[in-house]
Amino acid sequence: FDQPAVLMGEGGSIPFMGMLGEKYPAAQFLITGLLGPSSNAHGPNEFLHISCGKRVTCCVASVIADHFNRES
Repeated sequence: FDQPAVLMGEGGSIPFMGMLGEKYPAAQFLITGLLGPSSNAHGPNEFLHISCGKRVTCCVASVIADHFNRES
């Protein structure tokens, strides 16, 4: 209070992922985020940039395919 605003990154999923990592230490997780400063996350006017969403979907599909096709 009585201080200038501070910008910082944070994610609501991060603590949850930490708990999952502790519970399942051998598991691998892929965490993605697709929000920007104008996304209005969880608001009535939440916004998703469709072309960016498509690119993230392609990246996730590539990671899953690479994982499936890896040599054991």
